[in-house]
Amino acid sequence: MYRPVYTHRIAKVRLRVLSTRDIREWRNQLVTEARPKKRARGRRGANRLFRQLAAALAYAKRNLSRSLKIEDLSKVACLSPRQFGRVFRAETGVSPAKAIELLRLETAKPLLLHSKIPIETIAEQTGFGDRERMRRAFLRTFGEPPKSMRDNNRG
Repeated sequence: MYRPVYTHRIAKVRLRVLSTRDIREWRNQLVTEARPKKRARGRRGANRLFRQLAAALAYAKRNLSRSLKIEDLSKVACLSPRQFGRVFRAETGVSPAKAIELLRLETAKPLLLHSKIPIETIAEQTGFGDRERMRRAFLRTFGEPPKSMRDNNRG
């Protein structure tokens, strides 16, 4: 049975509080170092699959402010939604929804720490929709809400 390449590395990152650097490293791994499955597949097929996933991630990053659905990403990758979800999880070790959330967090954290933009505006710009949804994502990933993170950074 094939096991995703980065399962162990990603699991370790998830167990500790993620910093922006950790998220950036994870995203770079996801985009640049995705490995093909070990089953018999020609090199051309693996390269095509990598390009399809990279195109979907690039699309997601460009359109973070929109509501991204797996159907949209699968169309960009030229795969069915079910196939896209399976391939994405097998190649990266995380679901497409989790990857998009991490991209949104990576975009929101510097805005939060280094600007005076209201938290509601940051939530809308990064695609969380509202302040509460962004707060829950920050708590899950960083262990503290955005407001206290901003206050701790200033003080």
